[in-house]
Amino acid sequence: MSHHKVSGLLAICLLVLGGPDTVAAGKASRIPITVNFINQAADISGIWDDTVRSDFVEAMNVAANDVGAYWRNGRKVIVGSDLKNGMRLIVVDHPIYFDKARVGGYHDVDGAGAFAIFDLTMAAQQEGAAGPFLFGSHELDEMLADPGANRFMHGHFTEIVDPVVCCHYDVTLSDGDVVPVNDFVLRSWFTPHATGPFDFINSPFVQAPFQYGPDGY
Repeated sequence: MSHHKVSGLLAICLLVLGGPDTVAAGKASRIPITVNFINQAADISGIWDDTVRSDFVEAMNVAANDVGAYWRNGRKVIVGSDLKNGMRLIVVDHPIYFDKARVGGYHDVDGAGAFAIFDLTMAAQQEGAAGPFLFGSHELDEMLADPGANRFMHGHFTEIVDPVVCCHYDVTLSDGDVVPVNDFVLRSWFTPHATGPFDFINSPFVQAPFQYGPDGY
């Protein structure tokens, strides 16, 4: 077969299948996003122990993949405590600060990449046994939507939980326990004149772009 025929066949294949960049992007999209769960907090009876941490990891996997379906083009997300690389979800039991203000949690980027962190003590004080699940999913969800902590859409930071911090949905775990995780807004929330739904659970509080639920910000 001549060089010209081979080149022609290659061109046809690239047209049908997509160029090298398209093929590479397709392969990358099939590689799961990994989130390493790092616990640095001591046990709290009934709120944070080995059993709760197992439930926590399972619930975070559900929440992360719900976000991934809408914000990461359906890319699978794996949250686990034995992962060596990827993003990090860190739990501490001491005050944490962002821009000199004490906060319950935040997400950012450092030399090791994207991370989300929350204060278990504040979570337990404010939400009791639900605290780890609500604070954890809040920061995890926002890290997944904006891993660089620098994404804007129509003049708004892509903080997908803050507008609907009022709301959650329940996740039934493999052991039968039911735990809450945070609602989050969709791309339509950031798009002027878009049609709904605007958040994952289609909350009655959020029925238009840029509309906030109670206590939302």
